[in-house]
Amino acid sequence: ILISEGLLVVYLALASVVAITVLKRWDPASATETQLSLERRTYLISTVMAFVMGINLLDLFLFVYTVDDLHKLFVGAMCATGTLNANPVGWKALVLKTALWFISALWLIINHLDQKTETFPLVRTKYALLLVISPLYVLDLVLTWLYFKGLDPSVITSCCGALFSESGTKLTSTLSTLPPYETMVVFFVCTGLLTVGFVLNLKWKTSSLRYGLSVMGLLYLLVSIASVVAFISVYYYELPTHHCPFDILQREYHFVGYPLYGSLFIGTLCAMATGLTEFFRKKQGIETTLPKLQKKLLLTGLSALMVFLAFVVYPMLFSEFSLFGY
Repeated sequence: ILISEGLLVVYLALASVVAITVLKRWDPASATETQLSLERRTYLISTVMAFVMGINLLDLFLFVYTVDDLHKLFVGAMCATGTLNANPVGWKALVLKTALWFISALWLIINHLDQKTETFPLVRTKYALLLVISPLYVLDLVLTWLYFKGLDPSVITSCCGALFSESGTKLTSTLSTLPPYETMVVFFVCTGLLTVGFVLNLKWKTSSLRYGLSVMGLLYLLVSIASVVAFISVYYYELPTHHCPFDILQREYHFVGYPLYGSLFIGTLCAMATGLTEFFRKKQGIETTLPKLQKKLLLTGLSALMVFLAFVVYPMLFSEFSLFGY
């Protein structure tokens, strides 16, 4: 994890040097030697960054898997929650890694759109974004290092039973005490709205629909994470007091958490990316490549949403457990 993050920071540092030059001297209408040199360098850097960032998308899931596996070393820990509680810096790292997963994926989509367009209209945009997000990757590396460095096996830690309990005062406890029926209603209504949003965007290509879908995707991500804690995970555990969002990542539950979270992230990412790319509609030369990309995003997002929904409803339909019996 640290090696991959370190390599990414090194490549980002190199890319940032090129980015500053691009922002100062990039002129697509020019045929000077400087411009031609910049075009070659930007293409090389973009290709390398796309590869490195693509690999780095696995960093979040690798971090969670590692943290979950390390719980065996700590007294009181039964899953990733206990390992993260052993050094609270881990929670900050997890939140930042989740945010960077979406940021990296969105940058990759912008980069793909730019490279598929002959005029390279988004060169300045994507390199400006690199300069903005580079400090976040440095912070991520620092937090990850501090977290693993600060782990002490002699520490007695608390696990999900304490963090996601009704008696707690933190946000996690609030999520675990959300009323199941009302939370289900909100979740399935939001799922229906997002599904309709995907379908409408496939049929009509208006900017307002694109932007609306982007907002819906972000809101749906938040609602879904709350729902995982409130009732989705409970149906997999078949225990009304067990609200941990990490145990479903374990072998005991067939690692179902990985495809569940993965499909949720991909579905909401595609929704957000559809609206984000709409901002570039008026860029020169993008008229033909943008609609094709957005259609792929919409179809992929809708498919991922259906996969996520299938993982949600499966234990509700085929398990004898009922949350409303308690």
